[in-house]
Amino acid sequence: MGFLRRSVVKFMVLVGSAIFGIVAGVAINAPYQALVSAAANVNVSIQDFSFQKENEEIVVGDTVRWTNRDLAAHTTTSNSGLWDSGSLSQGQAFSFTFATPGTFPYFCAIHPSMTGTIVVSQPQGAPRPALTSPPNNTVLGNFNPTLTWQLPEGSTQYHLKVTPANDDGPGVNVIGNATTSFTIPPPPQWYGLLPDIGYTWMVRATTVQAPLDENDSGWGEWSPSFRFRTPVVTSSSIERVSPSNGATVNSLTPTVQWSNSNSNIFYYEVQISKDPAFGPNAFLYWELRHGGVTSPPNSYTVPSEFPLESNTRYVWRVRPRVQGDGTPVEWSASSEFIVPGG
Repeated sequence: MGFLRRSVVKFMVLVGSAIFGIVAGVAINAPYQALVSAAANVNVSIQDFSFQKENEEIVVGDTVRWTNRDLAAHTTTSNSGLWDSGSLSQGQAFSFTFATPGTFPYFCAIHPSMTGTIVVSQPQGAPRPALTSPPNNTVLGNFNPTLTWQLPEGSTQYHLKVTPANDDGPGVNVIGNATTSFTIPPPPQWYGLLPDIGYTWMVRATTVQAPLDENDSGWGEWSPSFRFRTPVVTSSSIERVSPSNGATVNSLTPTVQWSNSNSNIFYYEVQISKDPAFGPNAFLYWELRHGGVTSPPNSYTVPSEFPLESNTRYVWRVRPRVQGDGTPVEWSASSEFIVPGG
């Protein structure tokens, strides 16, 4: 099972063993410049049982990406508990965005002799903006909040970052002219904010007249960060569309489809099993689906390489996907269908 990864106009969904690139279609008009933020600012390799390089210096707002190059599993774990990657197999990576200055030692929880340090400083430049709304630690009532701030006098551009907890999901990374607000687009304009996740946001500014990108040195210091949390959702708004309960399907690779009266939900977990309890007694199809891009919408098709069995009764259910620091929700009621004999 995979995860919806961080970006602005592009993000990756890992489903089973396949990776799909999805263009979310953000319509952000001038003077906004949308920036794809899937890549980390600083890369640290975990190789030969060491962090390379061991001591890294960055600035507030930068993201560090650790990639395990060893055959052995490793972690990157903050001494203070600020982040913990969990076990990383060879080729797996973990990213963390640093929102405050300071010195952050870390280690490998599997091999504690492996240590490293991230030193985070404030960038130099224009004075820091002041965030105004929503207030810090707000629990939102919607999925398209308007973020507002005050810019220092003489500012010509701003840079806004919104990062989900554990960097687990899409984020916002936008540069614009010296305006003092940005509204995060809702689905289907942008498939972005996920339910019940804490997001950190901050803004920096510049007095430079020429357009800057996010890596230019002309930016001022990042504002102190604020947090907001997206609304909690449930499965109660989900209706199972097809096959209807008790129906007989005519394929070993049927498509199950559902609808949702809550248009803000677009990312789902789906399960199909012969076991009504969805337990270990039968093969369990457990997949993630982006309902905004499946065909038909909000659907899952059993893959041809793993067809269902004939003369068998199956049950299926679905729920909104919750990631980051959120709490998984209850599944929808299950529905059954019958695969007839061949």
